[in-house]
Amino acid sequence: METRASKRRKLILLEENERKERERDRISDLPDALLHHILSFFPVHLIAQTSILSKRFRYLWYSYPSLDFSTIQCKIPINRTQSLSPKRLHCLKAKFMDFLPTILSKRNQQSNIKSFRLKGNTCITLPCLYDSIRGLVKNSIEELDLDVFIINHFDLPRCLFACESLRVLTLKPNNPNLNPQSPNFVNFRFPTSYVIASSGLQSLHTLSLTRVHFIKCNSIDDLFSDSSFPHLKKLYLKNCKGIPLLNISCPVLENLELDSMQLNGLGVYGTKLEMLGVIRCFKNYSNQNWVKIIAPQLRNFHWEYNAITEKCLINSFTALHKGIIYFLNERLSATKLRSAAYLVCVFSFAKHMFVGSLVVELLSEIDETGSLPISFSNLITLELHTGLNKSDIPGIVCLLRSCPVLNKLTIVIKNYYRTGSSRWNKDLLDNSNFTEEQYWESQSMSLKSLHQHLKVVNIKVCGDEIYESAFELVKFFLSHGIMLNEMILSSENSLLDPLLWRKQFGSQIMEFPKASADVKVVYV
Repeated sequence: METRASKRRKLILLEENERKERERDRISDLPDALLHHILSFFPVHLIAQTSILSKRFRYLWYSYPSLDFSTIQCKIPINRTQSLSPKRLHCLKAKFMDFLPTILSKRNQQSNIKSFRLKGNTCITLPCLYDSIRGLVKNSIEELDLDVFIINHFDLPRCLFACESLRVLTLKPNNPNLNPQSPNFVNFRFPTSYVIASSGLQSLHTLSLTRVHFIKCNSIDDLFSDSSFPHLKKLYLKNCKGIPLLNISCPVLENLELDSMQLNGLGVYGTKLEMLGVIRCFKNYSNQNWVKIIAPQLRNFHWEYNAITEKCLINSFTALHKGIIYFLNERLSATKLRSAAYLVCVFSFAKHMFVGSLVVELLSEIDETGSLPISFSNLITLELHTGLNKSDIPGIVCLLRSCPVLNKLTIVIKNYYRTGSSRWNKDLLDNSNFTEEQYWESQSMSLKSLHQHLKVVNIKVCGDEIYESAFELVKFFLSHGIMLNEMILSSENSLLDPLLWRKQFGSQIMEFPKASADVKVVYV
């Protein structure tokens, strides 16, 4: 028979076990991967503070795989910042980040770093940046994103180009005191010879470089090729220097964006390329520039604010879904005019297009008869930007005539593109004193196919006035659009009355003859 003392001991033991169970650290018993996921919801400085809780959490901090120090900022009292020079202020903020190499050196040897980010307004000294990159390479970094403020040019360490674990690399140096377009703006120096000589970046699939200076070498033409970047899928280059003749032939490249590159020549060869953007890369001061593009799978092509190249060799993009084309304002030779026409024609398979005002002007000059050698037989939506000058109208008609199955047309009329000229700039039209209404009516038969498919017309005015040219445009499409369902009239200007169309022309528009009984006029 159990004694009273025995029962008391069992009761005490049971209570002790229950107390231990209540006080048990269940979080520390969770797997590392789950704890790392929980910690990912906190900023990095709070994650670091958990290391004082226990040995277990100290281990978790030194093995944490995703380090983002973008939220770490040096807080200097406002009254002190006002008395410091910009350079001295930068140095104080940069010194604050000198703890980074120490943290990286204390990491567990078996714990690789999946991602490391320094973004935003992060200031850093060059020695700290150099030592941090070396520490990251030792820890088999996979994704590296450096968007930092530095005050001098920085030579990227050689070990970075021997990092076989690197999959994503983003470099974007900034200087808080200089304009990005300044010739003295700081940059990262990219030794191309290191890339070609080593096999370290063979696993890279995403590369984004902003304000990087490519150090010249004899083999720079082979930099973006199969031998250097065999697995590269995304490439973004902006404001980079040292590579005026750019050839890109990475075999699995899918997305390529070039912005403000100051190129004299561009060659792109991509059998798997789906998106290509070339923005502000060709200036109009050169007469020897060229472009050659072979990309049979291309779906999106953006050619924006570039000068017309002297030589243009581009295969038709039969898979093209969306195209954007804007030109720089320049006086064109006959050779460049042919090159411009050729460039417009490579968009012939697109389903959706955005066309800039200078393209419209050039179309008026390309052919006196107003015809293009190709048809945009797949195009269903088109957005045109124009000043709607009298001399632009033949170019608009030229393009619309080549769009037989267009469903939606948007014409954005920007008043600051208007020249004030009342001439057609075509002797036949000027000598016969053709009015805009007469010209539009004379083109109605040539646009018959368009009227049989067009369902929506959206005319936007950007400015403080709606000119008679826009009024005639509305009248023409209402009078001939037999399939038209909707005519949208809008004004895009914060100072403009959104109902200006209705107030200025509403009563007249309602009296226009309408070819479609179903058409609705909408003012927005």
